[in-house]
Amino acid sequence: MVVAGAEPYAGISKLLAKKGLSKTVTFIGRVRNMQECYAGSDVLVLPTFYDACSLVVFEAMACGLPCITTKANGAAGIITDGYDGFILDHPPQPEQLANKMALLLQPTQRERMGHAAAKTALDYTIERNHQGILRILNEVAGARDNAHRK
Repeated sequence: MVVAGAEPYAGISKLLAKKGLSKTVTFIGRVRNMQECYAGSDVLVLPTFYDACSLVVFEAMACGLPCITTKANGAAGIITDGYDGFILDHPPQPEQLANKMALLLQPTQRERMGHAAAKTALDYTIERNHQGILRILNEVAGARDNAHRK
């Protein structure tokens, strides 16, 4: 398992050593080119307790990775549970996370979900986001103009 991002707390490293997992889990710190990281990965796991809408889920799906995240991540709204990723309860239960990760150890399952994830990501382009924001702004401006006319 490779963990990208900030360095782990000392307690995490001690716990991994105690459980005999120091060589199984590698912390690589901050990554400049996440596309390379995604290319070397099979799955993205983000069991967050809160994230308004994690961009990393969109990026990973666009790279063909099935994602595992929680209901507390706004990005879970684009995942169809069991089709292109998995959505965990909030807060995530370790057994639930382990079970979903185990399902993705199967190459055919992982590949099928990865293809589905990439297809899902195609629906969430920067252009679509831009048009959606403009539509909302126009609706708000129109409602405001109508309120002033009354």
